[in-house]
Amino acid sequence: MDKIINETATKYAKSKKSKFNPKDAYLYGLYSKGTVREDSEIEAHMNVFGNLFALEADIDARIEPNLILDDGDIDKCSMLYEMRRTGVRIY
Repeated sequence: MDKIINETATKYAKSKKSKFNPKDAYLYGLYSKGTVREDSEIEAHMNVFGNLFALEADIDARIEPNLILDDGDIDKCSMLYEMRRTGVRIY
């Protein structure tokens, strides 16, 4: 995985820590799998609790935040399952 992308995603996740207090955060999708294209988005997931509002992409416009409520019941067909299976934990 590209070191700069990992640093960018980590910076993003840490910048949201005080606002959302995430349990953990993952970089997933094409970047974590090493199959990026020129137009690939940086897909970052933060495991948070409570009411959620849209996150601004103030770190890098390519970041696509995906917020998923983790209720502890992870279906093997779910996005959360796939993210944890193939993603790279960044926080």
